[in-house]
Amino acid sequence: MRILASMFVNPRDAVERIRRKPVWLVAFAALALLSVAAMISVHPVTVRLALAQIPPTATAADKLDLAKRFDDELFVRSMFLPVRLIVGWYSTALVLFFLSRLWTIREAARFSHILSLEIHSEAFNVLGQLAAAVFPRAAHSAVLAVPLGLDPAAGSAHGSLGFMVLNSVNVFSVLYITFVGFGLSTLFQWHNLKGFISSLIAWCSTTTFNITMIYLLKENLHLNVP
Repeated sequence: MRILASMFVNPRDAVERIRRKPVWLVAFAALALLSVAAMISVHPVTVRLALAQIPPTATAADKLDLAKRFDDELFVRSMFLPVRLIVGWYSTALVLFFLSRLWTIREAARFSHILSLEIHSEAFNVLGQLAAAVFPRAAHSAVLAVPLGLDPAAGSAHGSLGFMVLNSVNVFSVLYITFVGFGLSTLFQWHNLKGFISSLIAWCSTTTFNITMIYLLKENLHLNVP
């Protein structure tokens, strides 16, 4: 928890703590609980957005059935969310680790350091989820928006896929990319640009995967996906 606290006031100290002792279990538990709380709090908004996208030919019974489906699955999704998070964050750490192998032969840091860095860095993205829960904003009828993203700059000229791409670039994701890049540069004694590029590549990879999965899920639910 000390690492999480120092990330916001003294990033260098946070990375040095990770270098000395790459722990992550307590941080993961805290971030997973906050993520579950955010998901539960925005559930009514999520259901309303989903119902708004049902094709016009849907009946009232179809809408009730979809709403009941979302409500029935909330508990299961809440319990399964920590598993999704650890799998996703572990996968991102693997991407960062393999990138580090490409950049350098010398093993200045172990995988455990990168995993700890990745999990702690996710605090910025979780903060974005909490901001979306506190200030719900459906900038597009498809998805709940994370505040301070690029999507408002494009107006309404983009569909749900474009919205998700633009909204993924927000203050919180920029802080995440910056901190991961700084952490990699410090752990591996790289130039800052090398750490930033590695962080950006990993973020682009995981964000593309997540957006694709959301898009396919919406298609499976027969929602409008322009």
